[in-house]
Amino acid sequence: MRYLFAFIFAFIAITNVLAAPVSAADVEKTVALIDAAIAKRDAAALGNYLSPDLKIEVHLRAGIQRATIRVSKTEFLAQAKQSWAAASDYQYRRAGTKTTVAADGNSATVSATVFEIITISGQTVTTRTDEVLTLARVGASLQVTSISGEAMQK
Repeated sequence: MRYLFAFIFAFIAITNVLAAPVSAADVEKTVALIDAAIAKRDAAALGNYLSPDLKIEVHLRAGIQRATIRVSKTEFLAQAKQSWAAASDYQYRRAGTKTTVAADGNSATVSATVFEIITISGQTVTTRTDEVLTLARVGASLQVTSISGEAMQK
């Protein structure tokens, strides 16, 4: 009987953690951890905050050329790792962050402008992206489920 009560208590505790609503504080903490992983060029750490089913869509403008980029989590992390390894310089900054938690508490969006400067083989590229992250609980952790953005590259 004692074990049954322990099991029930553990089940209720786990259920409460998994069902906990998303809070602005949790979202801001997760975004800070994401930014720290990016600043360290740590694709493995970054991957911990991205949902396995992550959807990424970025509309890129470079001069007169325009392209829409759609990649999966795996493709995104592989590209980041490759770019960071080849870069002699990489700078990253998020500004104007606005967090909005959904009324039902199941998800949140983070709007921000992301500035990146990367130098590879002596060529420097500057990118400004108006980015929207959507975060939701995946199991017990808060993860990014989608990234969308409008990017301008120089």
